[in-house]
Amino acid sequence: MNAISKTAALKVAQKAVSAPQGAYTSWALYGPFSADDLSGPSTELHATSYSEALDKRASWVATIAASVLGLPNRDQDVDVAIYMATGSAKERLEAALAQVARA
Repeated sequence: MNAISKTAALKVAQKAVSAPQGAYTSWALYGPFSADDLSGPSTELHATSYSEALDKRASWVATIAASVLGLPNRDQDVDVAIYMATGSAKERLEAALAQVARA
C-alpha cells in the first residue's frame, strides 16, 4: 500500500466525486470513470432519491480511496466489502481494509 493516510485518501476521493445534484426522484453524481485515473474521462450515476444518491456516493468515494491507498482495483473481495457495508465512505473503506487484512 502507498504511504498515504486513510484520511488523505478519502479527501482525494471526496474531491473526485460530485455532491448529489437533482431534485425529487431524479438525482445524479459525477466522477471519474476509473478509480485508477482520476483525471481521465468521467461518468455519472443516477438515483431515484437523495438517500440513494448519498449511499452510491459513499460507495464510489470508498472505491476511489481504496485505489488511492493501493488496494487492488476491481478486486472482488474489496468490491464486496465496500458495497455490502453501510454507512459513510470511511466506514466502507475500513470494511475493505479489514477484508484485505483477512485475506
